[in-house]
Amino acid sequence: TIIGDLNLGTATLRIVASSIVVTGRTIGAGAIELLAGATGDSIAEVLVTGSTLTADTITLTATAAADEASASVVVDGSDLTADSIELKATSTATPASAAFVSASSSASVAVIGASTLTATAGAISIASSSTATVDVESAPTGLTGDTGVDAAIAIVDVESIASTLVGEQTELAATGAITISATSLADVTVVADASGINAGGAIATGDVVAAATTAVITDGAITSGGDLDVTAEAVIDVAVSAIASPEGATGNDEPPDAETDGGAGTTSGTVGVAGAILRISAGSSPVSSAASASVRVRAGPGKRSSR
Repeated sequence: TIIGDLNLGTATLRIVASSIVVTGRTIGAGAIELLAGATGDSIAEVLVTGSTLTADTITLTATAAADEASASVVVDGSDLTADSIELKATSTATPASAAFVSASSSASVAVIGASTLTATAGAISIASSSTATVDVESAPTGLTGDTGVDAAIAIVDVESIASTLVGEQTELAATGAITISATSLADVTVVADASGINAGGAIATGDVVAAATTAVITDGAITSGGDLDVTAEAVIDVAVSAIASPEGATGNDEPPDAETDGGAGTTSGTVGVAGAILRISAGSSPVSSAASASVRVRAGPGKRSSR
């Protein structure tokens, strides 16, 4: 937390911490860099409320990396003025490989209240990026298998969420481009391989969600001298495999329909015993919107896109 107002002239103000809070302050400097998060931090946050920041460049970033990672940047009712402004939240979940893995990654940026962001000689970039990379493998070896039980079980539950919001009475003005984006990626590999053991079933399940939302819903004006680009992208890359043992299976630890959360049904009915079975549940949701009557765009040469 910054206590008191600061005027550093042309010097750089750089703060690195897991959580950075600026409330009701006036700060001037050659460059302002509020950098939240470091390797191993599960939560990173920058919160600027009711403050005025003035510099040649302003950079507010939050970076989190853990099995359960969350990064956020919030500018609420504050005025930021610089040649160029960057707000970015980045979260990454890369848990160690195991037979059972649950992982989540969440990144969010919000510019709300009666905030104003003014880039007097360059661009404004507001971005959230979330990535979950998970490798789950169960591959026993030896001659101790039993056809009546499962030899290899690999289960994963992964969520990657990115959201970027420009809302309420926020105003943006830049002589250059304004970029507002959210990107979410889930890269998942699940392997249940019982081929290295003499007997037993193989069960592989994956529940994967990737969502990205970019919303511009403001009563304020957005003025860009270059491109105004509003984008959201959600990508899921999932590979799930189940490989049976040489002797197969005469039974499972639980009914296959229960082990796969209702995923063992066929046109002929529910599978009673499975030597190898896999289930994938994957959903991606990219949503970008600048289609609000309250958004007034006065752009120079360039384009406005929503993907």
